[in-house]
Amino acid sequence: MRGIEARPFLVTITRSQDSVCLALNGALDTAVMPSVRVGLAKCLAEQPVALVIDLLGLDAGGEVVPMFLLMRREARRASGCR
Repeated sequence: MRGIEARPFLVTITRSQDSVCLALNGALDTAVMPSVRVGLAKCLAEQPVALVIDLLGLDAGGEVVPMFLLMRREARRASGCR
């Protein structure tokens, strides 16, 4: 019997005219959260009009909700966004 192969976690940043999309793909846990925060910081440094966080490829449970709430607070503080 073969084991289940884990997908690598990928953070992809895509830019358009005045917006930035941060796409998260793979299994999210506390070990990869620092790479998500780095990606978010890079996006916010550009001061986009809109920041989209694409969670379509994310494999995570409810335990990551507090991490996203923290990221939201950090984004508001860093950029003055609502």
